[in-house]
Amino acid sequence: MTHAEFARINGDRIAAGAPTYMNPRNLAAGTLKLLDVGEVATRKLEIVLYGLGYCEGWQPESQSQVQQVLLDWGLPVVEKYWRCQGMDLVWQAITELDALRSQFAYPTDGAVLKLDSFAQQLVAGFTSKAPRWAISYKFAAEQAETRLREITLQVGRTGVLTPVAELEPVIVAGSTVARATLHNEDEIQRKDIREGDWVVIEKAGEVIPAVVRSLPERRSKGSQPFDFAARVALMGLQAYRVQGQAVWRLKDKKSPEMLRRSLEHFASRTAMDIEGLGTEVIRQLVESGLVAGIPDLYALGVEDLLPLEKFARKSAENLISAIVRSKDNDLWRLIHGLGIPQVGAQSAKDLAAHFGSLPSLASASDEDLQKVSGVGEIVAASIRSWFDDPENLELYQRLHHEFGLNMEALARSGSGDSLRGQTFVITGALPGLSRDEARALIEAAGAKVSSSVSSKTTALIAGEDGGSKMEKAAKRAFQFSAGKNLHPS
Repeated sequence: MTHAEFARINGDRIAAGAPTYMNPRNLAAGTLKLLDVGEVATRKLEIVLYGLGYCEGWQPESQSQVQQVLLDWGLPVVEKYWRCQGMDLVWQAITELDALRSQFAYPTDGAVLKLDSFAQQLVAGFTSKAPRWAISYKFAAEQAETRLREITLQVGRTGVLTPVAELEPVIVAGSTVARATLHNEDEIQRKDIREGDWVVIEKAGEVIPAVVRSLPERRSKGSQPFDFAARVALMGLQAYRVQGQAVWRLKDKKSPEMLRRSLEHFASRTAMDIEGLGTEVIRQLVESGLVAGIPDLYALGVEDLLPLEKFARKSAENLISAIVRSKDNDLWRLIHGLGIPQVGAQSAKDLAAHFGSLPSLASASDEDLQKVSGVGEIVAASIRSWFDDPENLELYQRLHHEFGLNMEALARSGSGDSLRGQTFVITGALPGLSRDEARALIEAAGAKVSSSVSSKTTALIAGEDGGSKMEKAAKRAFQFSAGKNLHPS
């Protein structure tokens, strides 16, 4: 699909008020799910072949040989690749690619340099996150100009206010961008970004949309600098700027905005995973006064939900059942759900495994906290500060004593540690299990689950369509002596 086709489809969806496709991969996936064969045909999807996944029988010696064989078979391949000897020729190829890439039918953001010989790739090996036999070179990010309609403030789960640029939709690096981060108040002032300005945007690392600069020469007369404090007051929020930082934070932890955000995080799949407790339900619970804090979720009954929109008795019973089930969740889910600043899902798992219970974590010293993998001075101070707050202490004590939430790490208290010290990687679709369910079973046995194959990987668990991880694991298994470390199965 060409840039023009991608732009046309997104343009049609914008005109119709529908969500736009954010990148060509999402567009391709969405197209293949359509039931309208005629519409699928109009989108002109094509495939370009490059590398090998799992392969039996034929054993090519190099990447260039693979490319040539694909070409000989009459299969579509990438337009350009170069086999070079010496960095002068490598740089010449990169420069040539940069000049040609605008003519390709798909977006590109850089060049990849690889050892051509597969045998040499095995010798070079891998780091924990990437192969040593390949490196990428990024071209200058594609930029676009558009108008900044408005600057809005987004409330995070810890009460931090983040400014967001609401833009007139524009296509950048193959996707439609309508919002971009402005980072913080200092960045807005440094770049002199104002509402109504024409701005230059790009995708940082070709992923996250960001405002690079404003275009003051195109600015309307009477334009005023953005006043962060005044906007906070206009929104009716009580917030303050943290001393020594560029961060604004809500003062009132019980403000409706922060309460909704904290409840959304608490109920999310990566935290307590309460099915049916979504954004709209939470909005109604807060606005009706039924919920003024996380513990109030566990005081809800079926009759409380029936007056709310789109609730019948069955749906109300289902939600209450999901809330009750969450009481038995593993400890790490509760730690993550509490919204302790600097503590994400992986840190929550590490803390739960190390301390075994929430009371033990709550009473841990800074020194004890820093013994946990990945916890340094800043994270330890954040955890200690959170538990030293009387309101937070009351919160977790209510959840424990009043509502009976599990406060123990299940892996320690029930499932054992038969796999402790081992690291697994999951790839592909597993029969009868979701990725999250498989991860939970492995972690319950004391092992860790990593996103990439490395020298620390104990085993790769592969389902259907394992992709590049299978290839990487196979190469590592070949590199190691028989029976050592990695088993690609």
